Amino acid sequence: MSDTAAHLVDRLLPPLPYRQWVMTFPFKHRHRMAKDPQLLSHLLALFLRAVFAWQRRKARALGLPKPLTAAVTFVQRFGGALNSNPHFHSLLPDGVFTLREEQGLTFHPLPAPTDADVERLTLTIARKVERSLAGDVDDVAVPEAEAMDTALDVSRTVTRQTALWNPPPEPPKTPRCAHLAGYSLHANTAIAEHDRQGLERLCRYGLRAPFAMHRFSKLHDGNIQYRLKRPWPDGTRALTLSPLELLARLAALIPPPYSNMVRYHGLFSPNANGRSELQALMPTAADLGDKESSTPSAEEEEPLGPRKRYLPWAALLRRIFLIELLCPACKTPMKLIAQITEPETIAAILKHLGLPTTAPVPEPARLEPAEEQQEIFEEEVMWPDEQITDAVPRGPPNSRLAR
Repeated sequence: MSDTAAHLVDRLLPPLPYRQWVMTFPFKHRHRMAKDPQLLSHLLALFLRAVFAWQRRKARALGLPKPLTAAVTFVQRFGGALNSNPHFHSLLPDGVFTLREEQGLTFHPLPAPTDADVERLTLTIARKVERSLAGDVDDVAVPEAEAMDTALDVSRTVTRQTALWNPPPEPPKTPRCAHLAGYSLHANTAIAEHDRQGLERLCRYGLRAPFAMHRFSKLHDGNIQYRLKRPWPDGTRALTLSPLELLARLAALIPPPYSNMVRYHGLFSPNANGRSELQALMPTAADLGDKESSTPSAEEEEPLGPRKRYLPWAALLRRIFLIELLCPACKTPMKLIAQITEPETIAAILKHLGLPTTAPVPEPARLEPAEEQQEIFEEEVMWPDEQITDAVPRGPPNSRLAR
């Protein structure tokens, strides 16, 4: 997740203004999208074609011939309650490109979309999708279809502690956001041209995991509780699931084989006409605040090319959490220099450092029922104005950082 976001910001997305377009489809289509990767790709193409066409019309109205568009899409298959909810987070430049022999690749900003523009785009996308899917059968022939249907059914079923949850009322009106018959389009999140840290955070948000580990807790009856990020309209703040229900929900969130969760479109595509000229707009190694190597090279003034390896773990910690791994003696950055696997060498090093050379005795895999119940009650946390009395995990206060 973090490594991919760093790659996008450092080597693909030039310093331009960007806007996030979030597209959600009706429930009747989400079940098929979760099972059929071809249908998911088809709906993504319909969505982006509509947005690209709107950008090209705006560009031609400003007198720009042959405008080029681009996008990076993060496919998310989950919702906030471990439920199957395929939808798209597309990151588009807030403008278009033109490619001319004498000027090369040039970026031209466009005015921000208005509420009317988003509403018309939502209506256009809804019409295209319904027309495209008219007459299609609901059943999709995929391997292990029966098991997949069972997992999706469990994932769509919301488990509550008191009663079934009624759907929330119509969401409040927000700028650049439209809802129509289950279709939802949101385009109010924008990133300024030189806000590279904000752009990387937005990429990490689109690439985030389906759940946060610190929200899980095991109850005394063997069930699993998952604390929600924010309360639901009826006041519920956690889901209680049996182990099998939890596994079924997680199974429904696994992408199909060979299904990419990051898609590149338009000028950002690998073989797009003008992709080589796009590299000229990228920052150089000297412009980056975080270098992969502390040793400067003669290529720092050149645009960064394709990366041949992943970022080191220490570089990711420094880049995301601002944690610097320094040597306690010389205060210089530490790096991996060797991997020792010989037991005799490991024992000699530990003995020299005054550390134990034998492994500790492992604890039992499971406590006795009485001890386990007592331990859970001792760690219980009560939320104010809440009826839930089961154990709640103690996660870090910043949920964004934890995710």
